[in-house]
Amino acid sequence: MATLADDPLALTMRAVGIEVTRDGYIRAAYGDNDIPKSWTPEHEMELPEELQDWTLFPPELRPLEPPDDAEQRRRNRAQRRQRAARRRPARIRPNY
Repeated sequence: MATLADDPLALTMRAVGIEVTRDGYIRAAYGDNDIPKSWTPEHEMELPEELQDWTLFPPELRPLEPPDDAEQRRRNRAQRRQRAARRRPARIRPNY
C-alpha cells in the first residue's frame, strides 16, 4: 500500500498543480466516466493510506487497525525497562 509521498499518481498530480484530495485522486485514477458505481473494499485498498476512508464500510469489512504507534512505543519502553531492571544487580549502599 502506497503513501502519498511515494505514490506516482499523487506525485504527478502535485507536479502539474492539482490538489491531491480523495475525490481528485479517484477521478485521476479512474477517469470521470470509469469510476466504479459500487465502491468496494478492494477499491479502497488501492488508494494511498492517507486518502482511505474506511468509515464508508460496515465494521466487518474494515481491515484490522494496527495499534497506535505512540501506545506501542510506550509499551515497548516499559518492557525494556522491566527487562533491564531484572538484569541489573541491586545497588548496595555502604553505611558509613
